[in-house]
Amino acid sequence: MIARQLATAVLTFVVGCEASESRQAKELGPLEGATTASQPWVVPAEEVPHLRHKALSGDPDSAFRLSMHFEVVGSGDGALGFYWLNIAVENGSAQAIQNLALWLADYGGFEACSRAWQLVRRVASRREEEISAEERESLEDLLRQAERDRCKRAAPFPGTEAFNEPSTQQMRLQALQGDSAKARALASEAEGAEADSWWHIAAQNGDETVMIEYADWLVKRGRCERARFWLQRFQESKRDQSTSDRQRARALGGIIREGSQCRSNE
Repeated sequence: MIARQLATAVLTFVVGCEASESRQAKELGPLEGATTASQPWVVPAEEVPHLRHKALSGDPDSAFRLSMHFEVVGSGDGALGFYWLNIAVENGSAQAIQNLALWLADYGGFEACSRAWQLVRRVASRREEEISAEERESLEDLLRQAERDRCKRAAPFPGTEAFNEPSTQQMRLQALQGDSAKARALASEAEGAEADSWWHIAAQNGDETVMIEYADWLVKRGRCERARFWLQRFQESKRDQSTSDRQRARALGGIIREGSQCRSNE
């Protein structure tokens, strides 16, 4: 089983450069059935910028290594570890999908566990050489264990605030279970760290229509390196693209190339 021990951390679910927009921190516990922190995950300080660039440009292994570095053996920064774990999932890392499912099950709450099961369904579609049948079964067993206790507690999805309005609760659940349109709608209505949370979910749900909208949202916040990744994905996608979306992509590409709105450190 590939699960690693994620250190006890405080979650703000926001990139370090957006810490001023962070929500109330949430205390997390370690995952079960995991190994101790070990040297393979140590990232020397001089390598971090290179790995960040590769990860934001779409490399799954770099993003996963950064997530383990920050969560386990690096600075102990759970917020950054969780951020890079989500980036690794968006980049297509099979390991990251498993780890995120376990992380959410350990966090607990009905919403987080609903998302964990959605990720398990994605794991089931991966090739045998990426994730073995034994690993998938172990993952499902751990999630069933979580359903008996942690999943029953009242808690909103990490990085978001709870809503009591039934229609909003239903929309949230649909988004967490794979509905990209619902996740985009929630992201568009949210602000700061919560919007970041829903954009990650929308992107992970795999709907190609999210690419241009997510890129636009990132550019407006100066996060051009990651926006460039989603623009490239949009341009490479095989879906029919409207004239307005192509024009929007060219405009965003121009802003990124000009660079004055881009932050030097995302």
